[in-house]
This record gives sequence, structure tokens and C-alpha cells, in this order.
Amino acid sequence: MNDLTIGRLLYCLNTLSELEIKSREQLYDIAADLREKAENSGDDIDLKTQLSQIENVIRTYEEIVEGNYIDNLIKAERERKEAEQKKENSPEQPMQTVNRKKHKR
Repeated sequence: MNDLTIGRLLYCLNTLSELEIKSREQLYDIAADLREKAENSGDDIDLKTQLSQIENVIRTYEEIVEGNYIDNLIKAERERKEAEQKKENSPEQPMQTVNRKKHKR
């Protein structure tokens, strides 16, 4: 993680703390409410600034979640291919048969 990424995460955490946002649902609800107010308020700079901060948090959250999901898919696919390759490269073990004599009683 570089300094820019850490700074971005700290900014998001500060916004969440400042607005006392505790859940993803609350984050999206506040964003919807702010969008509606911004559309109806005209040029309220404070409102637009707050909306911009919330949208930045949402973008960051979605990038992290989607990024992890995609990374996990790529990792799983790579592991599957490696397992197939190992299976193809390993010498086949001959099947062992067991000869059983039938016992007469």
C-alpha cells in the first residue's frame, strides 16, 4: 500500500467517523438523502461538499470490495490451473488389483 492509498483510506475513515456512519446501508441511505437534498437546494456548497465526501467513500468501498472479489477469482483460477498441471505432470500410478481367492466352506 502506498502513501496515497493510505491517505485516501484515512480520509474515508474520517468522513465515516465525522458523520457517525456505522454500516454500509447507512452510508448508501445518507448518500441518497444528500443527493435528493442537493438536487432541491440549488447551490448549497456545504451540502455538495458533504455529498462529494460520501460519494468518495462509496467509490473507495466499492473499489476495495470489487477488487478483492476479482483478486480472489484470479487466485482461485490460478490454483485450479496449477492443480491440473500437477495432475498432468505426475506419473500415473498403476492400478493395483487384489486377487482374492474364494474360500469354499
